[in-house]
Amino acid sequence: MQYDPVCGKKLGKTEYHHEYHGKVYYFCSEDCLYEFMGNPGKYVKDDPHDSSC
Repeated sequence: MQYDPVCGKKLGKTEYHHEYHGKVYYFCSEDCLYEFMGNPGKYVKDDPHDSSC
C-alpha cells in the first residue's frame, strides 16, 4: 500500500509522482507534490544504508 509522504493519505491510482534519490514517491494531489518538491528532506528520512548520496 502506498501513502502520500506529505499528508499521509492512503493512495489508490494517482498521476502525481516524483523521483527523489532514485526512489519514486506518489502523491494524492498536485498540492502535495509541490510541497514535497519544495523541501523533500522534510518528508524523507535518510536511509543510512543508501550509498547514492
